[in-house]
Amino acid sequence: MWRLAALTGMRRAEVVGMKWEYYNDVAQTVRVIETITTSNGVPENVPPKSKRSRRVIDLDDETADAVRAHRQTQNELREFVGDGWQEHGYMFTTPLGTPHHPDNISKTFTKLVKQVDITRISLHGLRHTHATQLLAAGVNPRVVSERLGHADVAFTLQTYGHVLPGQQRAAADAAAGC
Repeated sequence: MWRLAALTGMRRAEVVGMKWEYYNDVAQTVRVIETITTSNGVPENVPPKSKRSRRVIDLDDETADAVRAHRQTQNELREFVGDGWQEHGYMFTTPLGTPHHPDNISKTFTKLVKQVDITRISLHGLRHTHATQLLAAGVNPRVVSERLGHADVAFTLQTYGHVLPGQQRAAADAAAGC
């Protein structure tokens, strides 16, 4: 779950709402079709945030391998639990097959981050990191915008296009080389 969030820029609600039917193993993609958000603390299935939030996101090979391994583990858990398993079709579930509560996912992520020696980051911060790293790597801003499900490339650049250390120097060197 954490890898998918970090390497796709998906929102928490999108990851929690991801169903197996939205995963294409051959193409190595996920489709954002529905989300699970909270209203007054109660989880509810809702459509994605905007029309552009409905999207297809490509996965890298290692993330696709991790999703396949997760599917196998979930199938083994389903078999172990037997009649106690509640099938809902979600990619990420509780040990009984029910979807996770989005708030619990954020709390769990925060606890995990505190347990390891890394810079503190929120689950939503993974989305920011994904976007910033892609832009810093020179990925076309339109592609970054599409991965994030933004309606407008300008919004993506305003939100995530802050200057990273070394970008001004790289721009100066590129200009001098023209």
